[in-house]
Amino acid sequence: MRVRCVASSESTEEASVQVEDGVATETTIHARFGTAHLVPFLDRQPDRLESWRKLCEADKQPEQDVNQLYSSFTERGLSYGVSFQTLTSTACFTELGALARLQDPCKVECASWEKSLQLLHPAQLDGALLVELAARGEKSTYLPFAVRRTTIAAQCTSGDLWAAVRVQERSEASLLADVEIFNSDGQLAARLEGASC
Repeated sequence: MRVRCVASSESTEEASVQVEDGVATETTIHARFGTAHLVPFLDRQPDRLESWRKLCEADKQPEQDVNQLYSSFTERGLSYGVSFQTLTSTACFTELGALARLQDPCKVECASWEKSLQLLHPAQLDGALLVELAARGEKSTYLPFAVRRTTIAAQCTSGDLWAAVRVQERSEASLLADVEIFNSDGQLAARLEGASC
């Protein structure tokens, strides 16, 4: 097993990671994290949340019961503790994507020193990836294994956030999507481009 980490020679806050095994002629890639960028501020679009809500309404999809969603994950062997159950009752899934509200896990359990060390709480990032998994609309277990490019705001907004998933490609074996995490004012906290599961 090899882990290949590449960091930019300049101070551009860029990095990439790949986990692989095998010999040069028969390498198996287990996980890939393309490039990561840390930027001072990401774009703010006040109508971002509203445009995602309209997408759900246009597809006439009702909001889903998040408790049932977590129960279905448990049935598939994915158990989440209270602090990692960030999806709230507001969640909508369509053929084109999904939208869900992510509660602030620090409302449940988080030390102030822990919060001060984070740009984006890991439980909220995990919740956004769960939205992508749920967008598959299947009862099988899939795990995220690659992200082509990640951008995270250095001045990341805290509190309750929203996760929006736009499906790019869908097949029986995988789903490729772009994921945005933002607040209700449309301030982007993070963007995952080419997230695969």
